[in-house]
Amino acid sequence: MLKYLANVLRYYLVMLLLLFSITAKSFAGQVSSRVLEPRFLKNKSFVQTYTCTALFDDTTFIQSQFTLTNLGISNQNAACKILVFRKAAGPLCWNKKYCRNEWRYSADPAQSLEIGPNRIVIQEGKTIISMDNDSAKVNITFDCVPEKVTPPYANITANGRFFDYAILIRLAGIQAVLKRPGNHPETLNGYGMLEVSRSTMFPSDMCRGWITFRGYADAASCFQANLRLPRDDKTPATGWVWKGSDQRPFAITDLRLETEEPKTCRNRLVVRQIIAPDMSFSIVPGRLLYRYSFIDELGPVLGAIVKLVIGDPVTYYFEANTRLGADSPAIPGFLEFMRIE
Repeated sequence: MLKYLANVLRYYLVMLLLLFSITAKSFAGQVSSRVLEPRFLKNKSFVQTYTCTALFDDTTFIQSQFTLTNLGISNQNAACKILVFRKAAGPLCWNKKYCRNEWRYSADPAQSLEIGPNRIVIQEGKTIISMDNDSAKVNITFDCVPEKVTPPYANITANGRFFDYAILIRLAGIQAVLKRPGNHPETLNGYGMLEVSRSTMFPSDMCRGWITFRGYADAASCFQANLRLPRDDKTPATGWVWKGSDQRPFAITDLRLETEEPKTCRNRLVVRQIIAPDMSFSIVPGRLLYRYSFIDELGPVLGAIVKLVIGDPVTYYFEANTRLGADSPAIPGFLEFMRIE
């Protein structure tokens, strides 16, 4: 029985780390030749995650994740996750774990990472992300290749563990084909972002919460924010933002967060507003789209056991908008708030 619980715990730790992949490092930007190459460490907690987030003109949101990890009975395992929000349909969330012989990396002739039927391919000036499962088939094409940028506050270390992050493609024009069961394939246009993280830390090791906003109105009006709430609740949030046509992201500290603690209702709004100390921007969440907790999926008994080890990380997904000054038009987007409950 103990062996069974240990194996299940390892599996769901993979799913936890699949959810968690956002932060940043310095200002240097360079074209990277082998950004998809797995760089495994011996640590059992090691995880390397690629996150593609796509925002479309019809307000559809699609997030795809590819994860490589040592968590599990054996080393060098993989997992994939997809999350889809559409106004005309309910949210779709799918994830699956893969063994070592079910994924591969190739550098020639095209650089590619394939996990089961899912893959990222860089070739002929394009970056293509494909996800294929029983719930949905998605193909996203960027007309550009990764150019690595590591923003401020990416390097986090504690107790001999680390978390690193980089942007591979900032919000760039994309075209996607989405096929859901029982529906014809749909062509979508919008903007997408590709990010990578490497870590040997669990979320509770480095923060009590993490806020990520991605939004755009047009090619010139895009905005990303990545904000970490330190474990000490008396320490202000720190992170980075990247505005419009700025050439690089910049660090930000002393953010003002207006929040509500979800003590009585689990689906209650947990972030009311985020305001820059110089009032240069504000982010306001709107409708709550989805609440995800893998602890809930485990059931009351196993969930309680896992929670003792890692806490209860929950991610809230909101429609949201930002304003770059009081008189500027709103930039629509999506906000993720991961918190340890």
